[in-house]
Amino acid sequence: MPNSNRIAELQQELLALRISDWHEKVFSFQWFFIIFLLIVPWVIWWKLVNRKYIAEILSFGLLTAITASILNEIFLNLQFWRAPYSLAPVPPRWFAPAYSLLPVTFMLIYQYFQTWRSFTIATIVIAGISAFAFQPILSWMGIMILIKWNYFYSFLTFIAAGLGVRLLHQAIIQTETTIENVKTIAEIKNQPGLSSPALKRMISKIKGD
Repeated sequence: MPNSNRIAELQQELLALRISDWHEKVFSFQWFFIIFLLIVPWVIWWKLVNRKYIAEILSFGLLTAITASILNEIFLNLQFWRAPYSLAPVPPRWFAPAYSLLPVTFMLIYQYFQTWRSFTIATIVIAGISAFAFQPILSWMGIMILIKWNYFYSFLTFIAAGLGVRLLHQAIIQTETTIENVKTIAEIKNQPGLSSPALKRMISKIKGD
């Protein structure tokens, strides 16, 4: 098991280097800016979110955050870019867009743009702003350093991720609705004293026919 032992040793060395590097950067302007980006978007979201549908909107945001964090870790490990500043020295690396900006932004898009057409247009606009305006600022500040990546790739990734998450979220909601309808229909059929026409009308109403 020489390779496994060597990998374990290198991981320990890497952790020590990360902790040392973090101590040099903690309390820097960039470090505080990351905290700002992690907190403020959620404060804004709390003021704007439609609390009537908060569970549905939060589930969409959770899917967005999971997708963004997974892609972030993959791209960081593949050295597509680097994120020299982190909230803590150990994983997960708290890259603010993955845990706050993207989930909050896409939750608000989901709330205000409910058709596929309007959602797609809003996603393209936000993807353009994020990729060609916000990411260059992060690069200029040294928070994000591109290696084997460019802003156009980010633009396409934002669009694909946003539309993909919405498609998955709708599929989950549709599946949940179908299961609930099946249970409701089964309960109605078991009720005594319902005539066949009345039963058919109730089932048709549940199905939305």
